[in-house]
Amino acid sequence: MSDVAVSTRGLRKTYRTRRGRKVVAVQGLDLEVPAGGVHGFLGPNGSGKTTSIRMLLGLVRADAGTMTVFGEPVPQRLPEVVGRVGAIVESPKFFPAFTGEKNLELLAEAIGAPRPRVGEVLERSRSAPISSRSSWS
Repeated sequence: MSDVAVSTRGLRKTYRTRRGRKVVAVQGLDLEVPAGGVHGFLGPNGSGKTTSIRMLLGLVRADAGTMTVFGEPVPQRLPEVVGRVGAIVESPKFFPAFTGEKNLELLAEAIGAPRPRVGEVLERSRSAPISSRSSWS
């Protein structure tokens, strides 16, 4: 196990506005949070707090830099560590690089649902007629 929970080096993220202007959301973020430590992001709107967390969770891709979570490089090895991470960033989203089943397994674990329930739900959705898929109970 790593002595460092989160590490970033030279992290950078830029976006394009609707008008095509480039906006730097995060520039050169170097961060190290020790295992068992606590870190808070403080700053005004638009300072890159949410973007930094989204990059660490693999929800958006960094333009440059490196990141590790519990010693594993992310996003490459995020599946190995994501079960040890808890975060809700503004509005909860699913992990786009994971299968629907993996997303459901993580959600089930987070809410304490039995893991076999994921398979049951997926099987039910596969066998349900299309017209009834939106009215599960």
